[in-house]
Amino acid sequence: MALVQFSLFFLFFLIVFNISHGLLHREHELIPGKTMSCCQYDPYKSQRNFPVIYCYKGSPKSLVKIWESAVLQMNISQDKYELYKGKTAREVLEEFESLRSYWSLNFLNWKSKDFKINPFNSTCFGIRTNEDYLITLNVIHLDYWRLIICVIGILIFYLAKELSGNSFFYYVGGISVGIFASFLVLVYIFSKMLPMQKPLILGVMITGWSLGIYLLQIVWGNLRMVAEMYPEFLMGYFAISGVSSFLVCYWKGPVTNPRSKNIIQWTIQGIGLALIFCSSNNQEAALSLDILLLIVYLTPISWVKRVLYYVFAQFMEGSSHINDDEILSYETESRKYIDEIMTDDSSED
Repeated sequence: MALVQFSLFFLFFLIVFNISHGLLHREHELIPGKTMSCCQYDPYKSQRNFPVIYCYKGSPKSLVKIWESAVLQMNISQDKYELYKGKTAREVLEEFESLRSYWSLNFLNWKSKDFKINPFNSTCFGIRTNEDYLITLNVIHLDYWRLIICVIGILIFYLAKELSGNSFFYYVGGISVGIFASFLVLVYIFSKMLPMQKPLILGVMITGWSLGIYLLQIVWGNLRMVAEMYPEFLMGYFAISGVSSFLVCYWKGPVTNPRSKNIIQWTIQGIGLALIFCSSNNQEAALSLDILLLIVYLTPISWVKRVLYYVFAQFMEGSSHINDDEILSYETESRKYIDEIMTDDSSED
């Protein structure tokens, strides 16, 4: 019995050691702008049962890089590959050992080949495939889309009061909410079509987000299939949802209650702040911008006027901005002018 236990332990140790050795030996550092190829030479062709790990250390955060982004682009002829992700190579190894990945359970006929990563954090990818491929990390120092999202968030935040009382925005927002709600109904219907729902829910609770992402991919794949096979029915469904939402909004009429308008205004401002926060991978800088906007917005104008008046008064009445000769000349001319006035008054009397 002891011999059997020792043999099993030794076999397990060899498996873990071989996996760890293979993974650590094939770890590569991603350099922005540099294209790396795999696996066109013999040492890698013999080890394709293990993923190749690519790691990016990340760059230091700064205000200049507030709208910086990074995209990992993969050029592969087919979609037969598995992707593992983690903050370190060890996490990728653990992901591989537990057979959990983004795509290992994916049986759909489409996969993304562009992966957005945080340019400021350490990120590692493990790619397992039998195909040759090219991989490139592109760092965009000024992502215009993120900048546009930030500007839109600022505009929404400051125009929330006007938008909350605007009739056009009321109808557009109501129709958008109605269409989005109808989309959620579709997702719910397709989720009900999944077999063995209770075991799947139990599996999500046990395995975590990996199985949950897999289930979402199945639902999304079914929706895409319906959109490709029956586009006219899908457009008709959303058109009916939009018209129904418009009729409900028309029946209820625009909001007139001040408290309801305040709630709508706060909701719109919250959406604006969320857009600003999500527009940057530098979360500290984005959060600071949100706080600054709140401080500026909540500060009464009267306080600002008082501060400006105080600064202006200190500038005018604080230190003298003329020399001693000019002061003496001013005092002499003032006394002369006063004496002339007093002399004129005395002569008139």
